[in-house]
Amino acid sequence: MAEKKSSKANLGKAWEDKIIKKCLEYRKQNKALIIKIPTEFTILRRGAKIVSAFPREKAFLDFVGVLENGKTIFIEAKSTANKTSFPLSMIKEHQFDLCNEIRKYTDICYYLIYFKELKKTYLVHSEDIELFRQTETRKSLPIKWLDEHGVTLDDNLDFLNYI
Repeated sequence: MAEKKSSKANLGKAWEDKIIKKCLEYRKQNKALIIKIPTEFTILRRGAKIVSAFPREKAFLDFVGVLENGKTIFIEAKSTANKTSFPLSMIKEHQFDLCNEIRKYTDICYYLIYFKELKKTYLVHSEDIELFRQTETRKSLPIKWLDEHGVTLDDNLDFLNYI
């Protein structure tokens, strides 16, 4: 059997599945109810065969939920094969705008950024990334910046421990 090629979509899906599993753990522990927001797709078919699929509209963020204290949480999950930095181009402009708008109502708006090659995950507050965008000329978040401004999570992904 041929080995399946890894793609950006597969990397993102596996990453989201890992977060979903963690969110289910939080739910069982009565710590939070956090759900994946599904993206609606338009499917184009030629007979029974799917020939194309694309998102119907701009996606919201990846996860939304409520914590045991009643506060709302928002998370955007990103993954990259890059080894030295996280390209800000991987975050769409409307996602930056949504995070900025969300922070008018709650301060609990984060990015979970996974570096596949480094097997390293960062929890970064959306306000820190926005401040970087407004004050720096770089188009990517260097690992050193993430080490200083984010929280490095272990394989357990216990992000609520830092919120």
